[in-house]
Formats: sequence, structure tokens, C-alpha cells
Amino acid sequence: MKLSYVSISKYRSITTAHKIDLSNLTVLLGQNNEGKTYVLKAIDLGMEILRSMELLQKRKRSIKQLYDWQEDFPLSLQTSKKLHNKNTEVRMDFSMNEDETIELNNIIRSNINGALSIYIKIGESNSLSVTIPKRGKNAKALSDKIIPISRFICNKFDVQFIPAVRSETDAYSVISELINLELSSIEDQVYKDSLEYIEKIQQEKLVLLAKRVKTPLVQFLPQIKSVNLYLTDRMRKGNSISGKIVNMDIDDGVLTSLSNKGDGVKSLSTIAIRFNILGGRINVY
Repeated sequence: MKLSYVSISKYRSITTAHKIDLSNLTVLLGQNNEGKTYVLKAIDLGMEILRSMELLQKRKRSIKQLYDWQEDFPLSLQTSKKLHNKNTEVRMDFSMNEDETIELNNIIRSNINGALSIYIKIGESNSLSVTIPKRGKNAKALSDKIIPISRFICNKFDVQFIPAVRSETDAYSVISELINLELSSIEDQVYKDSLEYIEKIQQEKLVLLAKRVKTPLVQFLPQIKSVNLYLTDRMRKGNSISGKIVNMDIDDGVLTSLSNKGDGVKSLSTIAIRFNILGGRINVY
């Protein structure tokens, strides 16, 4: 089984990527922030949804563990009044050899040819729809068999997404969860009031820091219009102070969180921040 094509709509920095042709060796070329990384992540997301179909249908796993609309849907489109369809969509078109086609038809007791397509749609409320985009009277019957079809695909095809940069982040995230659990149980009002005051002071400093970071960043990315720094906790519980996430929104023609930018923009942003920390004492080659 091969993944022949993938189509992606409204995922991270990708607005539309229609029917990307994939072969045994495929190289994605493009400028920074064009969505190369997120083409791979969209495929990985699609396969992870297929692997989790049974658990998702039985509600033993939440789609929010794989996708969060507020973070994964393009930030610049979230408040658009002209856009009525605010769904992330991923379509994967697989091709099968003759033996695989016969095997699948025997499993689902249907009659499909060597092409199999999966259409995934995730809505604003993180609602999930996985169907087989096929015309005719058998279309719904095939979509109703999505669990055995997903299981078949995952037994024949797999994706390994390897990030360009690895760190100790995963280990620290586990420790942060433990700390977060303990601190979230504190009920002392003085403690809660203190946290609110700290957040206020922190945000004032972040506004000033964002202005300082923007100056060297514009040297590397002249199209930058604005930079916004702020603290959030995606899984915030009660009055927790641990697990804080520093977010950076960059408007370079497309207002997007730095985490949703391409690897090129992330690298240049890192250089710009180091430039700021070192007071401009950095050489870039």
C-alpha cells in the first residue's frame, strides 16, 4: 500500500494544499513558513486518527489529544467573518496492489478497486468526521466500516515523523505535569491573589520584551509587522503556576503562533532572540 496523494486545508500555516503528489522519494521545497513541516504533520495527524479510530468512537480517547482547533486551525482565519467553513480537512489517497485489494474486499465484504481515499474533517468544536469519499449508493455503507478499514490501512502503511530538532522537553513535560497537579490543589486565597498580581507584572514585562525582540527579528525577516509575547497554560487547572508556556505570535503577512510557523522562521527567530540576549554581540553567517 502506498500513499499516492494528500490534500490539506486550513491546518496550522497551511491554507490550502491540493493533491500533493507523493512517490517513493518526495522532496518538499519552498520558502520559510510555506508549510513544508505541516504537510508532514498533517499526514502524521491523519494516520494517528486512523490508529485511534476505535478508541475515538468509544470515547476512550479525545480528539483534543491529537488536535486542538484553537492552536491547529490557522490563527489568521479564526475570527474571519467571511469564512463560513472553519474546518481543518485532510484527505489521503492510497493505492493498493491486487492482493491488498482482494484482502480488503474480503474484510469489509465490498467491491472497491485499487484506490482508497480517507477524508478527515475536524470542526471548530473539535468535532471529528472520518469518511470514505466515494460516490454512489455504497458510499455511506463504506464510511460505516471505517474502523475495519482504518485497521487495515494501519497494518499496511505507517508514518514516522521525525522532528528536525530534539531536546529534553518531553522529560521535563512529565515533571511539569506532576508539579502542576500538586500546585493546582492549593486553595489559599492569598496565594491565588499573588498569582494574579504576578501575571499582571509578567505581562507588562512581556509587552516591553516583544518590542525588543522585534527589532533584530526584522533584520532577518523584513516582512515582520508585529510580535506578541504572552504566557498561557494549555492544560491550566485551578490556580496552577507550573507548566506555563511562553507563546509568541508573529505577523509576517500571516498572523500565526511561532509554534505554527515553518522550521526556517523558527530558526531565524531563535537567532534573533539570542541576538537580543547578547545585546547584539552575535555574528550571523
